[in-house]
Amino acid sequence: MIALTLWGDRPRYLHGALRNVLLAHDLYPGWSVQLHVDASVPARFLGVAAEAGAQIVQHGEGTLRERLARRFLVANEEGV
Repeated sequence: MIALTLWGDRPRYLHGALRNVLLAHDLYPGWSVQLHVDASVPARFLGVAAEAGAQIVQHGEGTLRERLARRFLVANEEGV
């Protein structure tokens, strides 16, 4: 599992996250990508990312530290 945290609508970060989702399939065959996001990420982007194969995990607002640490939540998932 590859887990990323993303918030906001800055193209620099949205493009980078989408690029990571697309590249993961070639670089890490058989791996899945999870994007941990909040409501600040545009719905249109989430649709494109999901269509590209990303699993979208929605979260509420949080502190910077909480936002940065969300990608580690995947470690608690069974089978990961």
